[in-house]
Amino acid sequence: MFEVSDARIHGLPIPKGMIVSLIDRIRSGRSQAGVAPNALPLPIPAYIGDIRVANSKITLYKTVR
Repeated sequence: MFEVSDARIHGLPIPKGMIVSLIDRIRSGRSQAGVAPNALPLPIPAYIGDIRVANSKITLYKTVR
């Protein structure tokens, strides 16, 4: 799940109160149980074993078999 706490369109900040309605439009109004209203569910392939975020970078690690 990817929670949206800040959004910008062409560099212009979106007010925090509008984020939930913006997410609803992206999700086509489909709410899922257990997903926060300001979050987007992201399907992760089975071969991804770990995700780490540091220094504004996201690193994906493959599963070791």
